[in-house]
Amino acid sequence: MDKQYHILINKDKKKNIYLSVENIKEHMKYEIHINEISPFWLKNMKYFQHDFDNFYRILDLAFVDNSNEIKWSIKNETEKSLLLNIIYNPGLEIFGFNITMEIPREEDKTEQLMKKVKKLENDITYILSKLNEKDIQ
Repeated sequence: MDKQYHILINKDKKKNIYLSVENIKEHMKYEIHINEISPFWLKNMKYFQHDFDNFYRILDLAFVDNSNEIKWSIKNETEKSLLLNIIYNPGLEIFGFNITMEIPREEDKTEQLMKKVKKLENDITYILSKLNEKDIQ
C-alpha cells in the first residue's frame, strides 16, 4: 500500500496471471507471469486451497480493491528484482498466510536491443567461421 509503487494485475483466458510492479520514482518495472505450473504457485498453493482462481481473487482484492484485510509491502528492491510480501492475518478462526514473491526487473529497451545485437554478432562469427572452413577445404 505504498504510493511509490503502481501495481497492475491481469489474468488471461489460459489462466496465466500477469503481475507488474512499477517504482514510479525510479522508473523501474518488475513483472512476473504465474501459471498453475509455476514454482511460486506450486510452493504456495496450499494457502489458497489449491485453487488458482482463488489466488487471483486474493491478488485482485489486495491490489485492485485495496482490501484492508490483505496487506502488501515491498521488502527489498534491487537492480535485478523486487521482493513483494503479501500478508493475510484473519485471526484465530481462519488460517492466514505470509508469502513473499521475487519479481524480476523488466529489461529496458536498451538492454533488450543489446542482447539482440550480441546474439547477431555471435551468429555472424559462427557463419564466418563456417565459410572460412569451406574456403580452407
